[in-house]
This record gives sequence, structure tokens and C-alpha cells, in this order.
Amino acid sequence: VKSGTTTSANDASEVDTNATNDGLGRTSTSILQPSLNVGLIGDVANGKSTLIRSMTGKRTQAHSSEQREHGKTIRLGFANCAIVHCQDHVNCDVYSFLPEDEDLPRRPPPPCCRCGGAMEFSRRISFIDCPGHAELMSTMLGGASAFDAVLFAAAANLRCPTTQAKQHLDALSFSGILPRKGNVAIVQTKAELLFKPDETTKLSAAERLERHATEARKALRCTVAAGAPFFPTCAPLKLGLEPLARWLAHIPTQDKTVAVVGSNGLNVLRSFDVNHPGKSYDEVVGGVIGGTISGAGTFKTGDLLEIRPGLVVSTASTRKKKKENEEPFVVRSLECRCKGIMSGKMDLQQATSGGLIAIRTTLCPSLCAANRLVGSVVGPRGTLPPVWGPCLFLDRMSFVSIISLDHTERLDPSKSLKEGAKVRCHSGSASVLGHVVRVSRSRGKLEVHLHAPLCAHQGANAAIEAAVGEKTGAFHLVAHARVFGGTCCLEGSKIAQEEHHPVPKYTGEEKENDEKDRSDSDSDDDYDYDYGYDDTFKEEEGDEERRVWFLEELAEQKEEDHGLSSRVSVPVPDVEREGRSHVRVKNFSVIAEAFRRDPNHLLTFLAREGGLSCARAGEKGSSLRVRWRGGSFEARLSKILRRYAIAFITCRECKSARTELLRASGGHKTELLCRQCNARRFVPCLSQI
Repeated sequence: VKSGTTTSANDASEVDTNATNDGLGRTSTSILQPSLNVGLIGDVANGKSTLIRSMTGKRTQAHSSEQREHGKTIRLGFANCAIVHCQDHVNCDVYSFLPEDEDLPRRPPPPCCRCGGAMEFSRRISFIDCPGHAELMSTMLGGASAFDAVLFAAAANLRCPTTQAKQHLDALSFSGILPRKGNVAIVQTKAELLFKPDETTKLSAAERLERHATEARKALRCTVAAGAPFFPTCAPLKLGLEPLARWLAHIPTQDKTVAVVGSNGLNVLRSFDVNHPGKSYDEVVGGVIGGTISGAGTFKTGDLLEIRPGLVVSTASTRKKKKENEEPFVVRSLECRCKGIMSGKMDLQQATSGGLIAIRTTLCPSLCAANRLVGSVVGPRGTLPPVWGPCLFLDRMSFVSIISLDHTERLDPSKSLKEGAKVRCHSGSASVLGHVVRVSRSRGKLEVHLHAPLCAHQGANAAIEAAVGEKTGAFHLVAHARVFGGTCCLEGSKIAQEEHHPVPKYTGEEKENDEKDRSDSDSDDDYDYDYGYDDTFKEEEGDEERRVWFLEELAEQKEEDHGLSSRVSVPVPDVEREGRSHVRVKNFSVIAEAFRRDPNHLLTFLAREGGLSCARAGEKGSSLRVRWRGGSFEARLSKILRRYAIAFITCRECKSARTELLRASGGHKTELLCRQCNARRFVPCLSQI
């Protein structure tokens, strides 16, 4: 690409370093960088991670030890992919996802899956997978600061929205993270479970999907998802993804320069150490920080960067007795050089606002290990916001409606913000614990004593979590506010906040008024919980077409699987003796074909798990030669084959044999996918002999 601009649906794959600026501060060298951050939100076990894997080919929990132990998303997950478009716009016009492993620079995408014609790159996007557990709400709030668009995963066989999913939408509704309406889509995951007609209601699959969408649309009419399109999908079988790829390809690229002019900070979502034990000292590299850039600016290799808050030293640990007016911690910013920039597996010379990137620095790896810098802000010296603490003032506070878990009553979140109550303050990707010093509910102001410093612009949005309910005492999102001021540990850039965040000073008169309002902090005031969105609901144009498209794809898939048996019958081994020390299984290839498995995989199992010394023989390896003395070999082999069928063929949920083996991301694990019930489970990864 010799020249051109970055548009919503046309991000080319190859670049020319001599191209010009496109008006948004982006040059064509950033086309390899994703241009859109898409967040996945929703309740637990609604198929968020499975949906991302079907689009990107990557497990978002690949770097999380918690996932390997518990099988659930605990930390933020990240994955990149490209959207490709068939060049035959008249007869085909297909959009599809290109996994990250197949998206190689300066290499054309594979041919179209429908017409076989050439494909062209439409855009590259980054996905952020948020956990759905209520106790991990703070993790979701940290990742939401990077969202440009949102996919709301709602299982088609469950009520939408659930209590926890409603909290995710509340967080987006109040925070103003999404700058324009129309960047939210609702993905009806697990839609294949509604394929069979309901015997109770006598509704067809299309009618059941339509009823689920209608009820969800009515319940979401006063949220950020009001009027959002619905996309029925079956992620394990990769059905229903083409309309979703088309929608993502046409989302306009966000102009983040409007939000904070003069600031090009990177909100750190992840930091880690890439050095492995046993590396030579001359091969050790600095720590890596990952996140997304906000504002107008460019990060280049070799730039001098500043990190805030940086090093935080607690003064309480150095002295037993505190001095009068002594601060609880001391803050010192860090400085480093940018040694390299990557987006997924692509090396970049520079990066701008857009998708997720990773920056290799000259910092000591121990400072970045185990996400120690998550919540920090990175940028050129003199452009970063101030650091607040321990005193933080918040104003323009608005409360979030909280429904009890049994859906019988609405809780008053304002009662949880009392003097001395523990809270969590979220701004950007930072999450800081603290306690309430004083609160004025009538004026919408709050003073918090922070236990750690917070780096945020004056006037930035902040989310507040507090313990709600006497029984559980768990943290819930209770309010949203704006950073008003406080104790400033480090002065920040005044360019952006003077032009776009004109916040008045906290005068003595306002302090006196707040003191008068402290007596009213326990009063039961009535609050308006209106979200400010249109309360009308109607079917989005194209929803019916997408339902018909999905059901036709699913019906074709069912027809292809119709000939596959749902049971496994172990063929009788045809064994003949070869000399005194060997036997030959003449129908080995027939056995492997009956199992619908690779003969080499079956051979590896017989050698590793069955303890047989064997090798393939005959024409094209159709038979198996085994070293065996004595008799009863047929019974021993049949027993081993039954063990293989139980471990690598039969689904434990529906007992079906319509399964296939899939290699997990990274090659460390193998999954067994059931084509009948779409259940997944890990199986041992057998390295072939």
C-alpha cells in the first residue's frame, strides 16, 4: 500500500514506511496494528471465551495458571485476529475471521471459503475477554477502559440479562466508556441448543430464538445495549460468525484524540517478565508492559517513557510510630526506553491509539513480573496525568441500581457508602482500595482515603465498588463519579485537563457545606435510576435474516453429521502370528478408520499407554507389527482399544462418538469436542513416536 488512510472497513495488510499521515495522527505503518478493541462481557459460562477462540483460534487463558487449574477465566484475556473480505463484492461478498496464527505480514489471506476467490484484508481487531464472576467485577472494570465496542454474550437457553450481566451493562452505561451508540452487539451463544422444537410450547427453533431476543430487547431497553443487533451463534462449530464479522468490519474507528488532547498515555492492562530460568545474563531482556494507547500521539522504538505511579514505598513499614501529618506512602515515577513494540506476533516500529500492543522496556524484569504494573499509565515525560493519594475527592456521584440475587427487591447502594466503609475506586485500568472519610449524597460528593496512589486526570470517570448486604459483604458496583481533586503526590500535565476537564477548585465554602451535609449521610433519599437511554424496543433490521442464516447453517451441519454413528463399536482385531516373537494386526487401518482417528495417534497410545512395542507395517502402514510372545494377545489388544475409545472418543456428557480432537493454543493440551452436544474436555496430549 503506497498511500491511503485508515477507514472503518478497509485496513490493508501491507504498508509503506514512506506513507503520509491520515488526519487522525496515524500513519500507514500502524495498519499492522489492530484498529479496534472489542470487549466480551456477560455472565459466567455464557460462552465468552469459546466465542473468542472460534474467531481468533486462541485460548485467551493460555497464560493463566488459574485457567489450567480451574478451567475458568480469572484474569483479562487478550487475542487478536483479522477480518478478511471476498474481493467478489457482487456474487459472494463474504466476511470471515482470520486467526492470529494465519495472519502473517506481507502474505495474502487464504482463498474464500465459499467461491474460492481471492480475499482482501478489511481490518485487524483486538479482543478483551472479561471474567463473568461477581467477585471479579473489578477485573472487568479495569479492562473496560480500553473498549471501543462490546459484544454482550447471552446464552440463548437462559434469561437475558442475568443479575451479573446487568451489572456489566450498568458499568458501561454510567462510565461513558463507549462514545457513541451502536457499538454494542448481543451474541446469542449456545443457540444450537434451541434447534429442536420445544415440546411444551410447541415453538420452532426460529420462534424460540425470536422470543429470546424479544424478551432480552425489552429488558435491555434502558441500558447501553438498547437497540443492539442480535447474532445467534454456535461457537464450537463456528456457525453464525459471518454476519458478526461483517458488523465488526463496519464499525467506525474511534477518534480517541477528542477525549484527551495532548495526552498519549498507555493504560497498562498487563505486565510480565519474558525471561525464563536458565537464561544467560547477556540474553536477559527488560520487562514487558501491555495495554492500549489513548489520545493523540505515537509510541516509537527508542522513545523515553515515564511510568506513573511507578515505585510506591509504604512509610508504615519503616517506622513503628508515625509522625504527625506523615503520608502513608511515597511515590516515585519510573523512566525507561522503548526497545520494541509488538501486536500479537507482529513487530511494529511505532504504535498509535487503536488495538492492544506490548512494549518491551529497559525496566528490571522483576518490576513487571506478575502484573505488578497493572493500573499504571505510560507516556512521554511531561504528558501524564497527576498521581493522587492518600486523599481523593470525587464529585458528580450517581448511584447504580442493585437487584438482590433472588430478584425480589431493589437494594439501596447509597447505604453502603458510610463513613469508614471499605471501597474500591476504579479509573482507567487502575483499581485502588480505600475507605470512606465523608460523603454528601445530596451534593453527590465523596472523600476517600486511598491505600495506594491513583494516576488519573482531574475530571476522569471513576467507578466505586462497596460491600453491599450484611450476609455476604461482597463488593458490588454501587456508583460512578468524577475525579475532583485531592492530595497530589506528583503533578501532572495541565494541557489536557485545562482544555477538556475544566474542574473548579475545592473551596473552603464547599468544605463547610459538606460538613453540614455529613449529618444527612444516613438519610434515605430517593434516587433516580434512569440510565438516559431510549426506553422503546423494536426488532433491529436484519435480526430475522441473521436467524434464518444461522438455522440454515446449523441444518446443513446436522445433515453432514447425520451419517456419523453416535456409538463406538470396537472392531475385532484380525491377528496372525509372525514367527515366535511377533504378531501382525492385519486390519489396523480399519480399526483407526472406525474410530475416526489418525492411525499414528492410535499407534502412540498403544505404545505409551498400552506398553506395546509396535510399528506400522504393510502397504501404506495398513497393518501393525507387534513384538509379542505367548498367547491371549487378542484379548489384551481389545482391552487397550476400549480404553482408547473411552479416553479419546466418547463424550462424557452425552456418550456420543461424534467427536474430534483439537490441539489447544500453544500445543500443550488437546481438547475433545463433541459435535452432538458441543461439550469440551481436556485429554492427554500424546506426542507421536
